[in-house]
Amino acid sequence: MPESDQPLDNEVRGMVHDAKRGVTLLANKKGRIFVYDKNMQVQAVITQDSKGTPISRPYGISMDREGNYWVCDKDMGLFKITPTAAGYQIINICHNDNDPYSLSSNAAYQAVEDKQGNIWVATYGGGVNVIRKNKSGQYVALHSKNVMSHYPHNGHMKVRTIALAKDGKVWAGSTDGILMMQIRNERVIIEELQQPERLEDGLMSTDIVNLLADKQGTMWIGTNSG
Repeated sequence: MPESDQPLDNEVRGMVHDAKRGVTLLANKKGRIFVYDKNMQVQAVITQDSKGTPISRPYGISMDREGNYWVCDKDMGLFKITPTAAGYQIINICHNDNDPYSLSSNAAYQAVEDKQGNIWVATYGGGVNVIRKNKSGQYVALHSKNVMSHYPHNGHMKVRTIALAKDGKVWAGSTDGILMMQIRNERVIIEELQQPERLEDGLMSTDIVNLLADKQGTMWIGTNSG
């Protein structure tokens, strides 16, 4: 925030542009989400409730095909934020020790929607989660502790980044490399990106920091070593 000299106010961790509504959302480390109009004037500030309780530590913001915002928080899991005529409807999807279909970890970093409308979440410590509604209309999380028993248990639990490839597969970047995932016939298919035999032809590091798919179908990979 230009009018503030506080470091946490000006450290932006998440951003998304909503072209349809003509707004840009910026989330700072202090837990507030600022909604800017096309002239970069603050239109609204999104918090957890009407009391102004900040969203703890937002790390990533994405948008689905229905116009909902999905905010990943490092402490409180996932927030689904739906713009309404009266403001914003907020649903928190988080870990519950008594619910095996709750989020596997509250350290959520990034989320992406696949072509079927499922929300894939990168968590740091709980691996990849798939968020979808059950028959009762409640959100459930699919992960290694329930239906994804075939998820690699020797790694890929610390996932920072996630992206949708042109072919519909979801790429997840962890501290152990990259997983390529998709749902086929109601089963989560998981493939591990294999490194080539010649080291010079492979990734500079398997510690993946960022993934980005461009319009041409190329997946760009950022690692801790470049």
